[in-house]
Amino acid sequence: MMMLQNILQINSGDLLRIGRKALYSILDEVIFKLFSTPSPVIRSTATKLLLLMAESHQEILILLRQSTCYKGLRRLLSKQETGTEFSQELRQLVGLLSPMVYQEVEEQKLHQAACLIQAYWKGFQTRKRLKKLPSAVIALQRS
Repeated sequence: MMMLQNILQINSGDLLRIGRKALYSILDEVIFKLFSTPSPVIRSTATKLLLLMAESHQEILILLRQSTCYKGLRRLLSKQETGTEFSQELRQLVGLLSPMVYQEVEEQKLHQAACLIQAYWKGFQTRKRLKKLPSAVIALQRS
């Protein structure tokens, strides 16, 4: 888990290059370690790793929020004991998985999609005008 955390801190973009099945496997393993082990060090590392993954990639946050296999994750995380040394990371993770943050992420995704559609439309209009430009220049030279 420490190796995965170091890889994510060095280059977090590599996480999205792996397949969806492998990503599910990594998330399953981290969540399993978080809830099954009695060792506070491993639980702290798993919490920090899950928080790092959720903060670095919105796709993973949406996956944790929407996927049916992680449906009760927020409720389970909020039931963890709060007196531990990693309770701050735990609260941050629960906060990220809360509905308000999720709505903000969804709104941001919709905004990005709208910007992409506008960019394609403006590019289409510009290319259309550029195709008409040679005929306009010829007509101008004739007159």
